[in-house]
Amino acid sequence: MDLSNYFLAAPSDLHLLGREKELQLLKVYAFNAYFNADPLYTDNVNNGCTYRRDAHGGIDGVFINETLEENTIECLHSYFVGEGPFVLNEVFNFLNRISAELDDVRKGRFVNNKEADDLLREYLDESENKKVIIRVITDYSCDPTEKYNLNKKIEAFSVSVKNLEVSAVVAFGDDVKAVIESNRAPFDWVEEGKVVLDEADNFLRFKDHSIVCNISAKSLKKLWEDEGDRGLLAMNLRYYIKSTNIDNKIEESILFDGKDFWYLNNGIIIVCNDYKVVGNEVWLKQFSIVNGGQTSRMIGTIPFNDDFFISCKIIKNVFETAQEKNLFISKVAEASNTQKPIKAKDIIANRIEQRNLKSLMQENGVFIEIKRGEKCNHEIYPEAWQRTKNNELAQDLYSFVFMEPGPARNSVSSMLSNEEKYNVIFREHEYSFDFLRDVLFLEKAYKEYQKKINKDKDDYGDSSIKKGLVKNGLWYCLATIGYVLKLYYNKEYRNNMYQYRNQDLKYSLYSPELAFMHGFIDREYSYKEFRDSAFELFDLVFAQLIVNQFKLARDSSPSLAYSNWTKSNTGFNGIRSMINLITFDNKQEFLINAIAKYFVKIDEDTMNKNIDRYVDYCKKNKKIKAKDNLGNELSENDEALRNELMVFRLNYSTQKHIPERNIYTDKMIDRMVIEKPVTDIELKKIVSTNTVYFCGKKILEIIIKYI
Repeated sequence: MDLSNYFLAAPSDLHLLGREKELQLLKVYAFNAYFNADPLYTDNVNNGCTYRRDAHGGIDGVFINETLEENTIECLHSYFVGEGPFVLNEVFNFLNRISAELDDVRKGRFVNNKEADDLLREYLDESENKKVIIRVITDYSCDPTEKYNLNKKIEAFSVSVKNLEVSAVVAFGDDVKAVIESNRAPFDWVEEGKVVLDEADNFLRFKDHSIVCNISAKSLKKLWEDEGDRGLLAMNLRYYIKSTNIDNKIEESILFDGKDFWYLNNGIIIVCNDYKVVGNEVWLKQFSIVNGGQTSRMIGTIPFNDDFFISCKIIKNVFETAQEKNLFISKVAEASNTQKPIKAKDIIANRIEQRNLKSLMQENGVFIEIKRGEKCNHEIYPEAWQRTKNNELAQDLYSFVFMEPGPARNSVSSMLSNEEKYNVIFREHEYSFDFLRDVLFLEKAYKEYQKKINKDKDDYGDSSIKKGLVKNGLWYCLATIGYVLKLYYNKEYRNNMYQYRNQDLKYSLYSPELAFMHGFIDREYSYKEFRDSAFELFDLVFAQLIVNQFKLARDSSPSLAYSNWTKSNTGFNGIRSMINLITFDNKQEFLINAIAKYFVKIDEDTMNKNIDRYVDYCKKNKKIKAKDNLGNELSENDEALRNELMVFRLNYSTQKHIPERNIYTDKMIDRMVIEKPVTDIELKKIVSTNTVYFCGKKILEIIIKYI
């Protein structure tokens, strides 16, 4: 298959001009298959490609496939045949080399392609999923029967690698083309088509808008061949996801038990905006299969001669608004999809807050992927900030709002699967579109900033440190800017941060709040205008805060890696403490003003609304009611005691010029509140002997007041 037009149309950042066809094929496939043809990710494609044509001939690229049941590692090999033959034995040679390389990596042996093997080790170390797919990509195309036979032989290839589940597949030329085209013009449904009934007018009607019937497998096969990559599964919870055990059983039924297929298979469900029964045909308009994706694909791709029938439920969507239609479709899809494991992303796609989020974004010109396999039409959403995913937005919000940049980077899979995190991000808070838009402006501008810094030739001293931190520091940067803007936009929040900055318990209660909900980037700015000024902003944040804090950490741990440092909150907590020191202790505004100048100023009325909303939110979520470190909710009396002990510690610390933690810690306060010691001997069991000697009498006087 001639794919040269796709190579020519690829972004210049992929560096394809004048390169080998195999490298062109490799990069174009990776760009479209793993990054949805988003130009912001060309560096990710280049970094993942380890192509070299020497005696090696093994792994050409390593990527994570997020559309599978678990984020699966894929090792790619590019096999460009052009006018030549497709030689199956050559494919087996590739597979043998790659499987041997995988085995070497698992056993820690020396390997030939260091770039590929470093990527493999990194992904294997970070991933709980130990599945690897070896994917051979080729421009070769053939008829469906030959393709089916080749696939069966390749899937039967046996790979044995210690502690890994390895399988092999081939992406043929038509598969590559389908992947590319799905990004160019994705479909929300099939505009029109038809299925054939077993007998004329043989159907059972439900109310006036839906039917149950038996449809011809050959008519479904025709639908798949014509529309399989053009919206046929667009309304499903997720697109076709391979599962060997289930697929093998379906295949056996198709090939050997066609006459009994109706009994052995649950059938399919089609949702449409309209349909019409004409004799033994059902004409469908604006339709998609919402359940039975694997059945449909297997029937569509497996050659068979004798027709057979499948039970089919055809449901007309009678709702009027887009939101009602979406909600109805997703209810049907979730209720009926029970055969295969479904990823957290697929399960939550049906939740009302996700559907509302999708509607909110769509109404304002933003595409957000809330289920696997959804494709974005770049012609409708041309700018970088107009394209996102709900898990990416969750990472952004978890950093920018909730001050958790380490977990946002390190626990990507749990952003949607962990109920506590999910509820905090999506259920317990409401965001205006303006606020979400501006968070996306920041994130996408940062990704372009990463590309810019990556191209800088300076790679020594602080420049080298900055380059390493920028590569890994998206969520650290978002969290830093988010914290400064909270202090800038909300006086009440700022007062709480000042009052409780040395009191771990209260500080942890107040610091992650949504302190403002309005947009913070000038509405007059286009994305490109903001992006240009944002580069200066990011330079400032790294120069003044992030780089300095990392250097302090590396002083005590010289081998500290950028990636490891940004996987926890330890470094960010240091950055936040530095902001507090400058702002509160040194009473200097230069840092806040330097960052805030890139964002909108707000009037006093809006500031007051921020405060009111913030206080209302705290009350609603019972954040004012403190808990001790054991998770016990404090009574009003105990809370008062706790506060007085904290005030005494702060005053005594200021008076004697000693750190508060040297007097007693928050955990010690919790024990004093619970145990309420009344003698020096009892108090010594909780705090240090020095504390008892110098101020024990005053502490006991405070405690006795609350007994």
